Amino acid sequence: MYGYSTSMFLINSFIYSSAPPVETEFKMTVDTTQPGSASDTFVLPLQNGATSMTVYWGDGNSDVITTYNQSELTHVYASSGTYQISLDGSFSGIRFAGGGDCRKLSSIDNWGNNQWQEMSYSFYNCSNMVGTYTDNPDTSLVGNMYGAFRACSSFNSDLIFDCSNVTTMGFMFFGCSVFNSDVTFTNTSNVLSMGAMFRTATVFNKPLNFDTSSVTDMSNMLRSTAFDQDISGFNISSLTTASAMFLYNTAFSTTNYDLLLVGWEGQTHNNSVNFHAGTAQYSSGAPATARAGLISDSWTITDGGQV
Repeated sequence: MYGYSTSMFLINSFIYSSAPPVETEFKMTVDTTQPGSASDTFVLPLQNGATSMTVYWGDGNSDVITTYNQSELTHVYASSGTYQISLDGSFSGIRFAGGGDCRKLSSIDNWGNNQWQEMSYSFYNCSNMVGTYTDNPDTSLVGNMYGAFRACSSFNSDLIFDCSNVTTMGFMFFGCSVFNSDVTFTNTSNVLSMGAMFRTATVFNKPLNFDTSSVTDMSNMLRSTAFDQDISGFNISSLTTASAMFLYNTAFSTTNYDLLLVGWEGQTHNNSVNFHAGTAQYSSGAPATARAGLISDSWTITDGGQV
């Protein structure tokens, strides 16, 4: 009896003690030898907003940061190399904005529990950045994701974002040339713009289950991509422009274009919308009739013609 209880206790203790700890810090790896500031230096760019955190620089040093532009956000290492930096506390967001030390960022390793409040141009031009994380960020307070991953030409990791307060996703994955991962964005009902969202994300071809009921702008959204999915369920009740939406997209199939035409024409929609379907061709019958119906509502449609 006692032996059985002891064994069970030991087994249970092993199970509980072997569970990985929950990491609460935002963690990223940088390579100071990449272009940017001096080869022994890294400059951490923060979004303008409330800040209260400790930065652990990965070399045994740390700084308490209370303002987004504090001088201690520039760190000089004893020697150039690769370091993992941890941000423990709260900050509005990160903003490389295409310059500074953007190319020194090698990876996002952990999102942690910080509540992001701003993501515009966060990782713009972080062309060496990959994702090694296994968690998801808290984006429930973010209103702007414009250009967040623009020109992240090495990035190809799944994203699960709470988008309940986001209003713009324009240019979000523009130029992400290897990106073809799942995009799970919950509650996009407040998004107004998805213009150029995936433009020149040349291999992207994943399902998009977005609430587009407030989106007015889909121009260039899937331009120069490999996208060929069913988006007939997109709510286009607010759409005013879809110009160049599929320009230079040669992958969009007749099957999915037919579904789009029938699905969109059957919804409440605005008149005088400019829509570009790339080289996609449509079938006779219901798709052709739906296309004609949109044109009768003053839509301008550019496509590859009828099959």
